[in-house]
Formats: sequence, structure tokens, C-alpha cells
Amino acid sequence: MNTSMKNIFLFVFILFTCCSIIRKKQSNNGEALFYTNGVYNAYSDTLCSDISYQIHNDTVAENYFSLVVYQVKGRWAKVSAYSPDTSFKERAWINLSKIGVKVIEYPVLYEEPNKSSSKIKIVGYNYQYLKILNYKNGWFKVQYTNGNKVYTGWLPPDNQCGNPYTSCC
Repeated sequence: MNTSMKNIFLFVFILFTCCSIIRKKQSNNGEALFYTNGVYNAYSDTLCSDISYQIHNDTVAENYFSLVVYQVKGRWAKVSAYSPDTSFKERAWINLSKIGVKVIEYPVLYEEPNKSSSKIKIVGYNYQYLKILNYKNGWFKVQYTNGNKVYTGWLPPDNQCGNPYTSCC
């Protein structure tokens, strides 16, 4: 094998090794994103009585926010938000209908939030956000609709991507 082939092989090996290391999440929290650009209110409670802060999500201006999800309660997600320039460490409530989750690999969902439960294979996935329905120990209960077929199941933490520009690997 010549030197350039060895270098290419080494580069690919390092890339895959780094991806596998990066994908091992350090926390037990979910990663989500806003569906669209806009200004979103983050509330101190689910009654919308007090705005903790506003999040200006703008992927065009490179001011996108990734969300760390700690809890889902009804139609609300308790999150902290961070972007390349700003970080809101205070946990606040965001309307669940405004956020979704991307996947790292083609999504395989599970009947329960553990990998020993039955798998649900999505047919015809088109790399869109998955709708978040619930959250438990780092797993999102999600829904994906493809034509007349609706898939609902649990997405494991190691297949969640909180970056709007990459597949996280």
C-alpha cells in the first residue's frame, strides 16, 4: 500500500473513531432544535405567566440554538438553550410544538425507552425532523408521518442530533 493510501486509510479511521466518541453522550438529556427561524419565548412556568428570556433563532445569520431537554410536561418542554454565541443556562419552558429532533443515523424507534424492547422500522424516512411527544431518561417519544403511515416510538439518546447544519457525525 502506498503512502497516500495509508494516509487516506488513517484519516478515515480517525474520522470514524472521533464520530463514535463524540456520539457517546455525556449526559442523560435530550437534544432538540427549533423547527424554524424566529423569536421564541421561554417561560418560567407552563402557565406562560412569566417570560424568562427570548430566543432569537436564525440559522441564516449563524445564530441557531440547540436545546437541551430535561423534561416534557403536556405540551411543554423544559430546556436550556445554547448557540455558538449565546447560552441560556436557566431552565425554562418552550412550547413543544416549536421543537423537533434530527437523527444521526436512519431512525429505528423502540416500543419502550430501552434497546431491549421491540424495534419499529420507519419506511421511507426523508430526513425531516421527528415530532417530539414525550421524554424519559434521555429518550424522546417521537412521531413521524410518511403519507398515510404514522410511526410512533422511542428514539434513543445516541441517535439524537442537536445541530441544524450537520448530522452530528
